[in-house]
Amino acid sequence: MRIKLWLLIGLSPMLLSCSNDDDDDDDSGSDDKYNNGVFISNEGPFQGGNGTLSWYDLSDKSVTNDLFLSEVGRPLGNVVHSVHVFDEYLYIVVNNSGVVEVVEADEMEHEMTITGLTNPRYAQGISEDIVAITDWGTNTVEIINASNSSGVASISTGNGPERMLLNGNTLYVANSGGFGLDSTVVLIDITSNAAVDTFYVGYNPNSMIIDANGALWVLCGGYTDWGDPSNNLPGSLYRLNATTGAVQDTFQFGDAPRPTGLCTGPVQQEMYFLDNGYGGNPYRMSYTATELPSTPMVTGANGYAIGLDPRNLDLYIADPVDYASQGKVYRMDVVSGAMLDTLNVGIIPGNFEFN
Repeated sequence: MRIKLWLLIGLSPMLLSCSNDDDDDDDSGSDDKYNNGVFISNEGPFQGGNGTLSWYDLSDKSVTNDLFLSEVGRPLGNVVHSVHVFDEYLYIVVNNSGVVEVVEADEMEHEMTITGLTNPRYAQGISEDIVAITDWGTNTVEIINASNSSGVASISTGNGPERMLLNGNTLYVANSGGFGLDSTVVLIDITSNAAVDTFYVGYNPNSMIIDANGALWVLCGGYTDWGDPSNNLPGSLYRLNATTGAVQDTFQFGDAPRPTGLCTGPVQQEMYFLDNGYGGNPYRMSYTATELPSTPMVTGANGYAIGLDPRNLDLYIADPVDYASQGKVYRMDVVSGAMLDTLNVGIIPGNFEFN
């Protein structure tokens, strides 16, 4: 459960290192069986040490749970926070264990384990050999060379660097506040591995998209004081000039919602998000809208995370149920609005990646 994760994450810096798994270099004749579906990261019960990876196969509509365990032969670890496919690799970010597992995406062959991280959150591929990883424990983006398993650069950000967005040679990093507050997006030049600008938005930005006109949209979750609700700060949605950071429009949520998961489709004319990452409903909004949508796409979703498959415009909504038993994922056709099916996955499904 997200709020509980903040209480016990170690903050001491660690020396970044990577290890290759030389035992997994043999070609065993796998047949690219994981190239038409969805990877789903399941956090697992807090400090249970048993986060998992699920696979939903679009070809036969089947779900395979505990995929990493069955293919690699060992568990993933404590809090499997997110997954990211880039080039041929799947990066599996294991938050409280401080590692990122790297596997060949289509065949699930283990390539390496990136270690020495404190509290990794998300990965973003930069080029064939380079991946960026946000780390809450050090408030940095770590740049890793996957070809030789070495650290390239450590770039300071704001508090709680979260999701990233790659746009040309610019990597946008949303600083979600971590254990407190932040209102910035840091811009990193990936050719020099240096922070070159800072954009100012609402409280605790967590996700971003670029629309069809090239504008940068930033969804800000606001701040929740679990001990004193009078200190709560509202969420917001900003539209910015992606080059200068000039604010083009601002949309304010009410006091209660904690919006999250901003995503868009291939034509970049509509965006989708949850109004509350602790049991919210999905909303759709046009990039030309002048106000926030008032009617959800579906009610009662108990949404924890959201993702849009750009291949077929299916929307995936993660439901953690009670945060202790098997979670569910609802699959929805955003064109027709029909609910397609319900997938039974691991405990606390939290992020999606389409392969």
